[in-house]
Amino acid sequence: MSTLDETLSSLEACFEARDRDQIYVRAAAMLDMAGFFDTGPLHPAVFSLCEISDPSGGHVWNWPSVQVHLRALRFILGDGCRSTESSRILLDGLASIRSRASPDAVQTGRRQHQRQD
Repeated sequence: MSTLDETLSSLEACFEARDRDQIYVRAAAMLDMAGFFDTGPLHPAVFSLCEISDPSGGHVWNWPSVQVHLRALRFILGDGCRSTESSRILLDGLASIRSRASPDAVQTGRRQHQRQD
């Protein structure tokens, strides 16, 4: 677990430095590590961060969304990666963020905005 904590600290440093390229690289490395251990809600939370930060994924980049993911990861890791009601609520929130930033949601929003003009 200390390696996961170190990787998350590294991700947080990338966030503070606004190093967008390294966010995905380090999140993907954390995802690989989380897959080797029984990390409960950590794996889907890291996967969500990978989804929104993948440069080829088409999601709209949003620093506050990345920050929310990092805070959720810190909470989940600090809670021993246990599946709890709190972690389920966090994962639901992350899914909501991910869907709002998806390419389909962005296109729908643009079409709705154009209709209003």
